[in-house]
Amino acid sequence: MMLKALALGLILSVAANVAARAEPLFDAYQALCVKTGAEAPATLAAADAAGWMPLPQPLLQQLSKAAAVDGADGRMKSDAAGIQLLIAGHKTMPIGPANVDVRFCAVATTAAVADALKSQLAAWAAVPPEPGLSATDRTGYAFTDAHGVHTVLTKPNDDQALALLRTGHVTMAFIQESKGLNLLAFAVPSI
Repeated sequence: MMLKALALGLILSVAANVAARAEPLFDAYQALCVKTGAEAPATLAAADAAGWMPLPQPLLQQLSKAAAVDGADGRMKSDAAGIQLLIAGHKTMPIGPANVDVRFCAVATTAAVADALKSQLAAWAAVPPEPGLSATDRTGYAFTDAHGVHTVLTKPNDDQALALLRTGHVTMAFIQESKGLNLLAFAVPSI
């Protein structure tokens, strides 16, 4: 019985440690991407104020090319758990009937926190994942945001989709997992 209690305590301690390491990145996602509406100047100013450093140019070029982000700028910071990266700019994404320019902001970490980040993003999005935005290593959410209240998008026709995009209330959130990097992204159509 004592061995079971010890094992349970160890499991809970490890789970709490992983969640604790995921929280700073999710907090950065909220502060740098969501609260700024993915507006690059505001995102970068917030990161600078929080002590993030400019990304070295070769790394910025590599990340912006890999993520297909135009006009990208970025920041980074590190701690004992790993390196955190930030990239902000514009991206073209297929949304409904058209390719749409979106303001794009993403934070990423080298720490192994994918499961905790997935849970935090799903709880915050509070809508089911959008199959058209998801893939094997990516989960995407699309919703309207009315002062923090998220509503799942219905399947509008093409004209309704474009009208909805023009309201400025449609947002998208993603988690992308890869071997060495876990990324949270936020995108806002800017048509």
